[in-house]
Amino acid sequence: MLRPATLMQYIRLNTIFPGGHKHISSGLYIVTKQVDTIDSNGYRTQLSLTKISGDDSPNTF
Repeated sequence: MLRPATLMQYIRLNTIFPGGHKHISSGLYIVTKQVDTIDSNGYRTQLSLTKISGDDSPNTF
């Protein structure tokens, strides 16, 4: 029924401000924990991430 995220899977997160500037939180993360919740409001997945490296690409697009 529910497919869990693969623990220790790599995820690249790019947080971009209007105007194209990246936030310091952009970078490479690994999944360290997953919590799934099913209730009357629907389905929700919460992932815990650990940052392992910053973003190497330029600050603007």
